[in-house]
Amino acid sequence: MKTILVPTDFSHDSIQAFESAISLAKSNGAQIILLHVHKVVSIASVDSVAGIPVSYNISPEAEEAAMRAETKKLEAFAEKFVDRGVSISTKIIKDYSPGSLDPDLILEIPSDLIIMGTKGHSVLENVIVGSNTLNLVRESDRPVLVVKKNPLAVQVTNMLIPTDFEPWSNNLSKEILGFANAFGAKIHFCYVHLPGAVGFMTTQDVLKKAETFAKKHHITDYTVDLVNELTEEQGILFCAEKRKADLIVMPTHGRSGLERFFKGSVTENVLNDSHFPVLTLSMKTR
Repeated sequence: MKTILVPTDFSHDSIQAFESAISLAKSNGAQIILLHVHKVVSIASVDSVAGIPVSYNISPEAEEAAMRAETKKLEAFAEKFVDRGVSISTKIIKDYSPGSLDPDLILEIPSDLIIMGTKGHSVLENVIVGSNTLNLVRESDRPVLVVKKNPLAVQVTNMLIPTDFEPWSNNLSKEILGFANAFGAKIHFCYVHLPGAVGFMTTQDVLKKAETFAKKHHITDYTVDLVNELTEEQGILFCAEKRKADLIVMPTHGRSGLERFFKGSVTENVLNDSHFPVLTLSMKTR
């Protein structure tokens, strides 16, 4: 892990993400790119001759003034963290797309990891993950760490991985074990059994399969939890609470060893319902 990209809108959520990036960068000798996306303002109107809706950008002078102000704000934001012993660079880009942020703008910037705050709204005790974060998770070809109420722990000691103990692909194994080693974390496997699910296994069967799986992937320090729940995400969050997880690792695309959880809805439900940081992994390529 050499480069960590942190998009920021200067909100509390993005500050939490930046704090997490600093912890990871210090422990892995990585540098941080602090990114701000400037939304180009357009004004909707109706053409007086044709009578059709049109839009136009505000004056170039006003846009440049706004960019200069945001650049100064970004640099001042980074300046507050210069004494943290981490290399931090800043970057600002323009987004002309209407509505939510265009995720491709972020994904065009080379990095090994992207860290996002939720930037959502509160519903009872939960924080719903915002559309910008979900769109990035869906489209990303690299790991995305989603941070919610609190930044990632300075020392990640417990990493929860939902799995069905089918063999991981080489890429997935390298990705997951690489993070476990980088964090110095113990792996906690979570196997979720749903009512009426095909392929029921006893606890003894699961433990035997876990042992074979761990040997194949050279994992020696791990635990296994088998839970019966109504949904995958309920089972995952139960395991996370039980193991006091510092991080939940969830896949977003593909098929290999975690295929039940590659359904986008499961990962997104965990993102929405969890107060734990969630690392999403993708096997997509760009």
